[in-house]
Amino acid sequence: MHAAQEAWLILRSLLALAVVVLVAFIVLRMGLPWLLRHRMGQRTRHLHVEEFYPLDRNHRLYLVRWDQTWLLLGTSPDRVQVLFVRPETSGPSFEAALEQVASSGFQKEE
Repeated sequence: MHAAQEAWLILRSLLALAVVVLVAFIVLRMGLPWLLRHRMGQRTRHLHVEEFYPLDRNHRLYLVRWDQTWLLLGTSPDRVQVLFVRPETSGPSFEAALEQVASSGFQKEE
């Protein structure tokens, strides 16, 4: 092989590599998200965990929005308890929901 043939072979290989990398980039950047959106059926999520507050190692409070309702949930290793339910008007803050639960006489079970 002559030097010119080797240079032409290397140039063709580099161009082929550039094309493959470009196609892979386009597929991963645009095709994959499109495919994932359409495979999931573009379902909207109705359940959103807005905030959580750890009380101790095993207990937490969660502020959850489900469709048009806000829920304050208390969790422990063996159960989940609904502490407060409010229809969505102007999304309550986590602190406001905690204050309302505290003022309603919620007592921690021992």
